[in-house]
Amino acid sequence: MERWATPDVRAGERGDFFADLVHRYHCEMDIRFSQHEDFVAHGFRQTSGLYQILDWRQRDECRLLRGKRQISRDPYENYLFVLPFRASLGVTANDAEAELFPQTGVLLTVNEPIDVLGAAGLHAAVLAIPSREIDARLDRCDLFGAIDLSTGVGRIVRDIVTGLMAEAEVLNADQFNAICDRMVEMLCMAVVGDDRPGVASHADTVATSIRRHVRNHARDPHLTGESIAHALGWSLRYVQLVLRRSGTTPRELIREERLRLARELLMSPAHRHLSISNIAHAAGFASHSAFSTTFRQRFGNTPRDLRPPHSGAAPTGEP
Repeated sequence: MERWATPDVRAGERGDFFADLVHRYHCEMDIRFSQHEDFVAHGFRQTSGLYQILDWRQRDECRLLRGKRQISRDPYENYLFVLPFRASLGVTANDAEAELFPQTGVLLTVNEPIDVLGAAGLHAAVLAIPSREIDARLDRCDLFGAIDLSTGVGRIVRDIVTGLMAEAEVLNADQFNAICDRMVEMLCMAVVGDDRPGVASHADTVATSIRRHVRNHARDPHLTGESIAHALGWSLRYVQLVLRRSGTTPRELIREERLRLARELLMSPAHRHLSISNIAHAAGFASHSAFSTTFRQRFGNTPRDLRPPHSGAAPTGEP
């Protein structure tokens, strides 16, 4: 835990002190102060080396700007999740503007130009989140926009952040990281679930990733909803939610992909030498009988019915 306060330094140096903090805690920015010589702000920072939370309180208005010059010289590997508790923040990024008030938030990448105006009397939280935790879940091009934190999942995200700030000093690094992990997962759900135009593409992108993963790993007999969620960095609950919107479940998607693969193998003359039992196992089914039953229910005929004509004797082991 590191506490900071501009009144701890001499008047005339307070603006420079705050600018140095911004650079040290996050990245290089230009700071424009309404009261440079006597800028009053205070708060604390807690970091685990993976995540960081900053409590930010200021008496006076200030503007933070980050342009291409700073980005090229000082790239930043984290996203920033910013949510005000008091007063407002004006944020411009990606040629779009958002006005944030209490019970709203925004997720930012500062490797693109941004302009943040903090009002007088501002109290906000700023969380630094490793970029891989966001990029694995959301499409960057659709990120920017105010996030509603007043109800539903957004409200839970805000409550977690509030609790994290209240208890940060007594949490060890593992506890801090575990809470932040859960908060980030729910934050991404809040982004996916809000009603901004275009945001539905997030769910579509996640669903596409799930389907691609199942297609590439259908042969694995241990493929499950849990293993999909683990591989893609989501919770099982979220994988189920995304697929439900598409009218399916992890179990149904896996079964359908395995049946598709098995049907291709059965109809391929190049695989005529394989027994149906071997094809069942090659497609990820645990048993021949389960495969045959499921195949007949899905396609209305037996696996043998789909085999191409064969002039010789059936391969050994083929029923």
